[in-house]
Amino acid sequence: MWSHKISKFLGYNYNVEYYKGDYFKTNQLKNLNCLIYPLPTKLSLGIHAILNLNGEVFFGPNIYKVDKIDYHTTDKYKDMFKNEISKFINYKITDLHPDYSGIRPKIKFENDINDFVIKREKHHENFYNLIGIDSPGLTSSLAIAEYLSKIIKN
Repeated sequence: MWSHKISKFLGYNYNVEYYKGDYFKTNQLKNLNCLIYPLPTKLSLGIHAILNLNGEVFFGPNIYKVDKIDYHTTDKYKDMFKNEISKFINYKITDLHPDYSGIRPKIKFENDINDFVIKREKHHENFYNLIGIDSPGLTSSLAIAEYLSKIIKN
């Protein structure tokens, strides 16, 4: 989350913007047998169905730019969520409430959003930068660790 600030101390300047994503939960559906994803956009995978280990169903995340880190959730986007969900689930969900949110850092290069950076920085032989890692960063964490291990060994 703060890797761009650590980088700046060492003279590497990355322009990072923060985007928030909210997740909503329903108790009307249980144990879906698959994850459901819409077509992704430039900034996001889109609002999709998510299952936890208890079989509970969540939807999210949406995406919007924020200027401060705040994980508070409201039902402000509830109608938008219902509309997006109705595009891939043929079931009228009435029980939908905000559950949690997350913040995604995105690197901005020349007015465009880019993928995350994983590299050894010039001028600091032992400084490996992992910056702007958002989705699917957690899903990719083992692959990222393996890739970083290979970079360090070389």
